[in-house]
Amino acid sequence: MPMKWLVRLIGNALIIFLLASVTDGWLISVNGFAYALLAAFVLGLVNAFIRPIVMLLSIPLRILTLGLFTFVVN
Repeated sequence: MPMKWLVRLIGNALIIFLLASVTDGWLISVNGFAYALLAAFVLGLVNAFIRPIVMLLSIPLRILTLGLFTFVVN
């Protein structure tokens, strides 16, 4: 399980770094791969801890919209 998390973390950091390189800083700017790794780590923490709480609190809206509110949460 930790290996899967590490691979996903490095993959997300690589995508953030490549996105910053391709867009030349107009969409996102990163000063190096270490900062991309830090950004991926923070996004991973938010996704692990905040997303389940928001999903739980948004159950009435997801029922009302037949699940379409999940796109807003994501």
